[in-house]
Amino acid sequence: MRDRVFECCDCGQSWAETSCGEGAKHGYDISCPYCGGASKVRITEDGRKIICGSQHDEKECRLCMGHRTS
Repeated sequence: MRDRVFECCDCGQSWAETSCGEGAKHGYDISCPYCGGASKVRITEDGRKIICGSQHDEKECRLCMGHRTS
């Protein structure tokens, strides 16, 4: 399985995490390694941004303001 790519809604940094298999954290358990923020989107292989985790606040997320993810 391929690594998952996340983008932080607080600082805008992107990073890769190992696939969500045995022993890996699920998206809602992962914090930004740069600022510690919990709001993030997952970036799919085709570039779509998907809201990730129950802690995501679409009203506060600077990446979500003004548009919806599909």
